Amino acid sequence: MTTLPPCPECMRLNKVSKESNKIEAFLDWLTLARGISLCTTNTLSIEQEYEYRPCSESIEQLLAKYFDIDMKKVGAERQSLLDYILDQQ
Repeated sequence: MTTLPPCPECMRLNKVSKESNKIEAFLDWLTLARGISLCTTNTLSIEQEYEYRPCSESIEQLLAKYFDIDMKKVGAERQSLLDYILDQQ
């Protein structure tokens, strides 16, 4: 029987999941209950006129960046775990 593949990024994600879920719930509440959405700005002129654009990143992507979690590594680790489980059957 082989040992479980290492999953350090999944462990890091799990460690911050409660805090991340609270932040995500708050951002969802802002959007749904208050009509407030995240956006980016571009300065259009010297007079400080701004152009607002919807944020192109999902909340999950922003939270991953905030907590310094590499979601590609998480996906690869999850796939390794799935492969391990399937190999054990």
